[in-house]
Amino acid sequence: MIIDSVANLGLYEPVLPSIAGRDGYLYTIAEKMNAFVSDRSHSVLLIAEKGDARIATGWRESRDSRDVTAACILREGEFALFLPGEKYVISECDRVLRYVLE
Repeated sequence: MIIDSVANLGLYEPVLPSIAGRDGYLYTIAEKMNAFVSDRSHSVLLIAEKGDARIATGWRESRDSRDVTAACILREGEFALFLPGEKYVISECDRVLRYVLE
């Protein structure tokens, strides 16, 4: 999980070039989740557009683990990036955009 200001999003293009074209991707509005999820093929970008969100990640090498390894508050104007296979959960959120990137 990478968390930073949306103003710094361009700095992460060397890690994930598709960040540069995120405006061309469809997004969904993230909702509160009941369990961890992961996308083994794509990176997931969450952007707190309005208000805050509480998010957590779990250790990705252990498929069956339900342990939280990091938790934080994603504040308005910040993003969280989860790389393929990284588990995450959103426990509360206001308006958070969720992009699935190549």
